[in-house]
Amino acid sequence: RSANAGGGFDCDAQTNITGSGNPVAFTLLELPPSDVERAVELELQDLAECANGNWDTILERIRAAQRPPDGHGPGHIARGSFLRLFQASRQRLRRHGELIAMCIALKRAEMQRILEGVHFLMESDLPDRSAELRDALFGRGFTQSALDKSTTYLEFASLEKRWDRLVARIVGELVQTRRDVLLGEHLGRRAFMVGGGGGGDAVAGTKAAADAGSGGGLAARQKKRLSPR
Repeated sequence: RSANAGGGFDCDAQTNITGSGNPVAFTLLELPPSDVERAVELELQDLAECANGNWDTILERIRAAQRPPDGHGPGHIARGSFLRLFQASRQRLRRHGELIAMCIALKRAEMQRILEGVHFLMESDLPDRSAELRDALFGRGFTQSALDKSTTYLEFASLEKRWDRLVARIVGELVQTRRDVLLGEHLGRRAFMVGGGGGGDAVAGTKAAADAGSGGGLAARQKKRLSPR
């Protein structure tokens, strides 16, 4: 820390709170885990501890039952030890599968929220003014059908990875802009038409401003969707 002119001290601090906009609005970068997420984490820890304790106990018993010099037993052991080992492992595997399905459902719900937010941006005026944002929003598979068709684990993982990369670009553009988002400028717009007002900011009174159009072409003005929702 270092002393400042006011008699106090200035020091560097790391926080998960950030501010943006004018006036500045403060938000959390990392939200605390929900009750469901906390419950899943605790159950996974319990399953891991149970598995380790179960395995160590049975394994030591099997090792000890071996003949010398590998063990100090008669060389045979009741089959119940193996039954308990395998049955307990099968039960934990089934529960792991249920937890995985629960986590995928939670992730799918987050993807649905992303999709709805992206659709709001598609219909706003921001794509009319930012070529980078247009490139990240339109023609990138932000559709309801793409989310619904990702039924297998690999398909969903691939979609999540692609959307996460695109949303990172969208966030970068939103951080740089200093204007408010005008919502509902092009209701129903799901595709950006070339020549429909997507050339950035035009100076008022110029031919570019007169040619700017609606920002979404005829299809957007007629509220048509050019890609499945």
